[in-house]
Amino acid sequence: MACPAYVVAPGGTAAAPAMPGGPVTLTMTTPLGFGVVVGTVSLVDGNGMLYPLSVTTWTATEIIAMLPATTPGPEPHAISVSTATDSDCRQPIFLVGAMMGAGQPPDLNMLTSQILALTQVEWDPKYPKPGEAIEVRVIPGFSAFLPPNLSGSLPAGGNLLLSALVNNIDFTVKYDVTNLDGSPGPGHVVKPLSPAQLPNSDPLEALVTILPPFVDELAVGDALTLHLNIHVTVTIEGITKTGDIALPIPIPPVPVPAVLLMSKDAGHKGELVLLVRTGSALANAGQVVSTLNSVIQVANNVRDIVDMASLLTPLHSAVDTITTASSLAGGVATGGISDLEDYDEMDNELSSWLLIGMKGTKVEFWNSSDFSGPFIGETHKTTVTLGELSATVPGTSTTVPLGIGVDEQTNLSGKAWDDSDGNDFMNDDIVSVRFI
Repeated sequence: MACPAYVVAPGGTAAAPAMPGGPVTLTMTTPLGFGVVVGTVSLVDGNGMLYPLSVTTWTATEIIAMLPATTPGPEPHAISVSTATDSDCRQPIFLVGAMMGAGQPPDLNMLTSQILALTQVEWDPKYPKPGEAIEVRVIPGFSAFLPPNLSGSLPAGGNLLLSALVNNIDFTVKYDVTNLDGSPGPGHVVKPLSPAQLPNSDPLEALVTILPPFVDELAVGDALTLHLNIHVTVTIEGITKTGDIALPIPIPPVPVPAVLLMSKDAGHKGELVLLVRTGSALANAGQVVSTLNSVIQVANNVRDIVDMASLLTPLHSAVDTITTASSLAGGVATGGISDLEDYDEMDNELSSWLLIGMKGTKVEFWNSSDFSGPFIGETHKTTVTLGELSATVPGTSTTVPLGIGVDEQTNLSGKAWDDSDGNDFMNDDIVSVRFI
């Protein structure tokens, strides 16, 4: 049978030679395939001598083998594949050491470019949860088995070929996060995954946490896809090459509900009335608590990026109020309550409230039923519009807007109606309430 056609990478061209001691991948370009029975792969030198290679992967369409740490024999070199049906199927391969030639000065431009081109990145998870740290490992583009004398901290010893060619290699990385259009992305923090560090560099092995977006639960939408960029710099004896590796990272938004907690007694004590907006998926108190706890967990996970104490305090207060309430009047109401008398006769009984939601959330309180004026007496209405909380970047005076607002009234005996003369107070005077 005719030998299967395949391409060699790296080393398929003189512009991208393979590094001794590193992996080489052979990929099928015809339907014939290598077959599923593992055969042999060898490196062939210019004298026709074959040097068997260690095969780490063998599939019908791809083979991965490891090159020897030193380049044997003279040029030209080739890869030879023998399958169950074909033998000695060759393709040329270009090797760094052979191209430089014995006794000749190394081509530092080519060597620097090759190390940069062969640098790889592994990361996990590919689809992180909001606030979940991403484990990133940058693998410099030289032999993983015999690392060279890298400026910094890789193990002593060295790749025999590189040690003979150069005195030192400077390898640095820097991380940043951008939107897909290249504009600066949300805040992030990089922590070393291992104690060994390189000077003037972010860690090669790192945990990267990205600040997720907080959005209205009624408009969650798709995950926000960002680029985690790794800027790589390789310098060999004054020759510097730089390159960027952009990892696509989808960051799911954090849904924030609009929730109004109204308590019979001051300080969020006693019987409780819960109100959410029309369209909310929160149908019971347990679901409200679970959703608020999810926001709390994310806020805690990103505390090294921003300190959200201004949000965490009312969130914990809301959870505590729901879980310790003496009772819940009438279940979770949706949209509005036209007459609190229908909720365990809580009309003219409320003394405190806590409202949490996205910036701009509005709630309207009335001292009469049906969100309108009474038949007898004065009509009063108060409208609450949420502003926006800010978080602080740890160790700085920089603040970051969160898009989330809170309005808390612990004792309505001092809260006058908006349209009163200042002498009519809301304590024990609310009859209807709604989101608008």
